[in-house]
Amino acid sequence: MSIIEAVTCMLETYLEQTAINNSPKTSSLFFSKKVPNISISSYLSRLKQYMKCSEECYILALIYIDRITSKHRSFTINTLCIHRLILTSVMVSAKFAEDTFYKNSYYAKVGGIPCSEMNMLEHQFLMMIEFELFVSDAEFNSYSTTLISHFGLSQNELTADTIKNDQGMVKEGVASNV
Repeated sequence: MSIIEAVTCMLETYLEQTAINNSPKTSSLFFSKKVPNISISSYLSRLKQYMKCSEECYILALIYIDRITSKHRSFTINTLCIHRLILTSVMVSAKFAEDTFYKNSYYAKVGGIPCSEMNMLEHQFLMMIEFELFVSDAEFNSYSTTLISHFGLSQNELTADTIKNDQGMVKEGVASNV
């Protein structure tokens, strides 16, 4: 199982836990009017293909999402917000942890939203997480261990893609309705 598949499983677990009450408890920029026509797995694969960020960024993205849900108990992760939340979380983690990252206009294009919306999502995300982007080694290792133990990843799989990851330019693609 790849890191993207493990992260997908983890995010789908979030959705299953909130499926009983699928209506949002609070309003947020992250909530779309309708459920996007792309699966979480396909969306994460798209982000991986075009964002070219390390595997660690996806683990950081999970940590950031957990921080938001623990700080804002009324924020419900559901099918109306998960795609925007993933996009923003991965983008913020790439900007924080990577040596090379792209402009918001590029991330917006990859994610299928307007740049102005990407900017607003980033701002709201950072406010919700209270700008706490640093992750200790212990916390990061705890999440890595969870992915390894629950989803059958080996430590080699967790780091192999990171070593192979190249930060070259990518062909731009466009998603829609996310």
